[in-house]
Amino acid sequence: MNVLHVTPAFYPALVYGGPMRALYDLCRALADAGESVRVLTTDANGAERVPAPAGREVELPTRDGASLRVLYARRRWRHTVSPELVRALAARMRWAEVAHLTAVYSFPTLPTLLAARLTRTPLIVSPRGSFGPWGRRRRRVAKAPFNALLRRLARRGVTFHATAGPEAEDIRAVLGDVRVAIVPNGVDAGEFRTLPTDAGRWLRNVASLKADDGPLVGCLGRVHAKKGLEHLVRATPALVQQWPRIHALLAGPDDGTERARLEALAAGLGIGERLHFLDGMYGADRIAFLAGLDVFVLPSLDENFGNAIAEALAAGTPVVASRHCPWPELETERCGRWIEADPAAVTAAVDGLLRGEPAAMGARGRAFIMRERQMSAAAEKMRHAYRQARVAS
Repeated sequence: MNVLHVTPAFYPALVYGGPMRALYDLCRALADAGESVRVLTTDANGAERVPAPAGREVELPTRDGASLRVLYARRRWRHTVSPELVRALAARMRWAEVAHLTAVYSFPTLPTLLAARLTRTPLIVSPRGSFGPWGRRRRRVAKAPFNALLRRLARRGVTFHATAGPEAEDIRAVLGDVRVAIVPNGVDAGEFRTLPTDAGRWLRNVASLKADDGPLVGCLGRVHAKKGLEHLVRATPALVQQWPRIHALLAGPDDGTERARLEALAAGLGIGERLHFLDGMYGADRIAFLAGLDVFVLPSLDENFGNAIAEALAAGTPVVASRHCPWPELETERCGRWIEADPAAVTAAVDGLLRGEPAAMGARGRAFIMRERQMSAAAEKMRHAYRQARVAS
């Protein structure tokens, strides 16, 4: 099957967080499953650009020896405005047997919807959380006409991809009774098959901590108000009373002024020396960071999936996550705590995990991910969604 992915950014532009990682892993798994995969994107990478040859596709290798072809169209304005992407779209849409658009409120969306309609190419659209409560509360007036146009264009030949049941509800809350396929993100099991044995020591060294400092709790991802990291900061004074050498580590790019706000909050609470900000962690460093934590904490205010939760579990680390993250398995699989997003709940959950059997919980979480959330299984479900989209169109 010829599969065209259209996305405003693509690997190695991991500055945009978990969705970019999930998309990259999905495209590689689809190619390894025998699909012919092409990606049309821009060279956007935050304030930087992805270094890529102008006007030529780049071949990226997959884990099992296949490849996918990527055209990094040059970004000309703002985040992802690219006339080159538009010029390249029509021919690729005619080549495709199914197209897959990632993101909604970005430049490639309308050209992709129109091109798919004109060529009668079945289209999958992954909002990646754009229709969640956090997004719906922001720029409502500006988004209203776009949503109305999207509802009209989505009536025929379009299937929306949700990563969990709550996201499917969010999509229908905005767009009405559209077709939705639920396919959870997966984890590249090959990356996590062998974990570092000295991750805790490595992480203490990276954070400039002493060998006997700990336990270590923290989060990996964009430092953004939506992530609810304020709840972890506010929980830290109470945790220090129970665990005098505890430290909180937050690794990821700052999304504006959130880091400064959290640093000021920590200083005001008297725990500034217990809060550590690290740069974004990628590749092997990301796995070592997750494996080096004693508890991973994501008290998010809105999460369509939560890739970092899956990866923390794959790294053998128990997780505390808010109920705004679609992870009831933390309780059912006994690998973490699924809580309300507030400091008292974070305090109780982290303290409870540390006093319980965190290693056993981490092992159960790792087994669950390797059993049920591997990327190869996610890719197979997505291939089924592609076939269903072709039949429906």
